[in-house]
Amino acid sequence: MILRKRPVDMAGLLAKMKKPKARPMSKEESNARVKAVLAHLSGKDYTVLAKVRSETNPDLRPYEIRMGSNNAVYCQCKGWQFSKTGTCKHIEKFKAEHKPVVL
Repeated sequence: MILRKRPVDMAGLLAKMKKPKARPMSKEESNARVKAVLAHLSGKDYTVLAKVRSETNPDLRPYEIRMGSNNAVYCQCKGWQFSKTGTCKHIEKFKAEHKPVVL
């Protein structure tokens, strides 16, 4: 007896496998994501590039600008935590003052 395979309905399979559309991240999800990144960084899996005092409230402890093991740059300020671009005024100022040297 010969077994024959049924033809595969690829369109039907793809329709079942379609992923739901991406939705905007809620504030809670965003906060959880930031906390996860900061928890990862608290494991000392980073290098402190600079410590920067707040211009608006110099009495606060300085913010650390850090480079993670993935070479991403992070800041401890609230501006970076809620930034959609992954930067803040402290990181921008640091980059402006420390131009890379090309050999």
